[in-house]
Amino acid sequence: MNVSELQAVRDKIAQGWTQEVCARDKYGEETASWENEAVCWCLVGAAMATRTNTFDISKALGISGIAAWNDHPGRTQAEVLSRIDDAIARARSLKQEGN
Repeated sequence: MNVSELQAVRDKIAQGWTQEVCARDKYGEETASWENEAVCWCLVGAAMATRTNTFDISKALGISGIAAWNDHPGRTQAEVLSRIDDAIARARSLKQEGN
């Protein structure tokens, strides 16, 4: 998985994060992740919004079942961002090793 794909997903989650649905609008109502009304996303919704393969995200984050992991009670936006940041760092390291 390349850094730009991970960064795109991270940007969505940093903008706004949610649980239990793929995306929400400014009123907190469920909406499609690709709609302009979407203002926050779960990991699956952020992947869908950025056209990133959810299997690739799951593998890069080292998580099987990213929807369940994202929606786990007590999970925070900071934890999600940290996990993505770790994956970005690994992807950058692998890219440097390959050059």
